[in-house]
Amino acid sequence: MWWFETEHCKIRFIDEVNAVNIKWFGSPPSQLFRIACNKALELMIEKKAAKFLTDNSNAVVFSVHDQTWLNEEWLPKAKKNGYKASAVLLNPKEGFTKFAVSNIIKKRSTEFISKTFTNEAEAINWLKELNV
Repeated sequence: MWWFETEHCKIRFIDEVNAVNIKWFGSPPSQLFRIACNKALELMIEKKAAKFLTDNSNAVVFSVHDQTWLNEEWLPKAKKNGYKASAVLLNPKEGFTKFAVSNIIKKRSTEFISKTFTNEAEAINWLKELNV
């Protein structure tokens, strides 16, 4: 069951790993991207979670402007509220999205743990093993 849903994303909480799961579709307009990110943060705070499972396997690259907003505005709020780690699902056939996600991860400080996956079960297992 999804907690929040639009044509560009779905957000839910995965109890077994105490993580917020956000699944992206296509390329949302900036306003919708930011609304969804803030909804995911709201759920993270509500559930006192420290982890995210971000599924970008059906996403199209987010704009540089949105990537900057995510790292410079959203991430400090998430950090302040307990965010520590994320598993990111990527489509192995989509090289440009993989490049963009790697770029976002590189700009984050070393205090956040991030790892990319192409398999959801492996990502969930990795999140289960994290002690954050």
